[in-house]
Amino acid sequence: IIPPGLDTVMVGDIERTRLKDTKRIIFFMGVNDGIIPKAGQAGGIITDTDREFLEKNNYILAPTATDNVFKLEILFVHNICQAYGEDVHYFQQVGFRRGNKKKVLYNKYFNESF
Repeated sequence: IIPPGLDTVMVGDIERTRLKDTKRIIFFMGVNDGIIPKAGQAGGIITDTDREFLEKNNYILAPTATDNVFKLEILFVHNICQAYGEDVHYFQQVGFRRGNKKKVLYNKYFNESF
């Protein structure tokens, strides 16, 4: 049992929780590809193949939904770590019950940020 007062535990969502006066330890649970950062939503007018073709031919395209989601989630993580955490720990799921491996988060945006 953690007594209310000096020692407090806050559990919340990365996008909605506001951590006021948190100066200690932050634990990020479930930091896996497709979870943090979230997988982008599929859809759009052009396919990934079309996008690659256009980019190879020097067309400038807007970022994909996936790129935007990655950047936004990494920004959330970065801001929380910079503002609140003296000590930050990341935990990821390594496998499923059936033995399937879960991809570990090695995302280009995550690596660039930290």
